[in-house]
Amino acid sequence: MRTYLLAWSILLAPTAFAEAQDAVPDLRGTWTGTNKAIVLGTSEHHQHPERQSPEQARPRISEVTFTFVVEGQEGRHAWGTLSSPRMREKFVWTISHDNRTIIGSDRDGTFFNRLLEPNKLEICYTGTDHHGKTGTHLISVCHPFERKTP
Repeated sequence: MRTYLLAWSILLAPTAFAEAQDAVPDLRGTWTGTNKAIVLGTSEHHQHPERQSPEQARPRISEVTFTFVVEGQEGRHAWGTLSSPRMREKFVWTISHDNRTIIGSDRDGTFFNRLLEPNKLEICYTGTDHHGKTGTHLISVCHPFERKTP
């Protein structure tokens, strides 16, 4: 009997693993992290005392703490609010069919995220312009965030 149960568990294990991989991850909750971005110019999140344009500015590292609150999710689509000490704004994300890659945007940039673990998300972001008009900044960053409240 024990051999029979062992054989069935070995045969069914790959099926259970495949089903787990097919499940769309639930991203809802609060994700926090402090990142270091490379910045040219100044943005609402990454202030610079001299308000220089990217053409005038030298590259600098800006360290800012962010909180992403994923307020809702329908299937592969999630949305919420991101905030730093200086401001808040809305974002939208879409989960790829590999259930680990997440792309999205806010009002002035693009997200290329990767789910590392159920409660650990690497958030990568590139940003340019201020509402797409004035060319006030260029930003690039990748940093792991942890979910505090699933």
